[in-house]
Amino acid sequence: MEHHDCNSAGVNTVIQYNDIRQECGFKNVIIANRMSAESSSTEVSPFIDPAEIEIFRKHKFPAYYIWVVLHELLGHGTGKLMTQSHENNFNFDIDSPPVDPLTGRAISSWYLPGQTWTGQFADLATTVDECRAELVGAYLMDDVELLHLFGFNQTSAITANDRKLSHVSSIRH
Repeated sequence: MEHHDCNSAGVNTVIQYNDIRQECGFKNVIIANRMSAESSSTEVSPFIDPAEIEIFRKHKFPAYYIWVVLHELLGHGTGKLMTQSHENNFNFDIDSPPVDPLTGRAISSWYLPGQTWTGQFADLATTVDECRAELVGAYLMDDVELLHLFGFNQTSAITANDRKLSHVSSIRH
């Protein structure tokens, strides 16, 4: 079993069991009271312009919370490992395989019987997965439709169009 940092705001409880995640789903826990305590710090980053300190404080917790949710649910929770479990048994339609988003062509490789994500990437597997989740969270922070799902709209105190959310979320104190 892999070690997970218990000090993180989000904990993906079965990330290391890709077969379970692929077949059954996953469970995430967000430790909101820890996030709230971190966000209530009065310490302000030296990188914040003094003229923007108040807006930074106003947006700090919601931005951090949304980033963690996006990181956990969409960063860790999306994507499918294409696998072949045994001869002529695939978890996708081999006659009409998925399209590789980078090439625009049908995929031409997949995990063969006995191969796993962690088996193929070894010590880098967790690092790559965390980087992917961080990037997904950061990229989606400005998605107005997703922000609407969190209750940020044109009449909320922090609006879905307030692009400062993504910039604030990247500064932890």
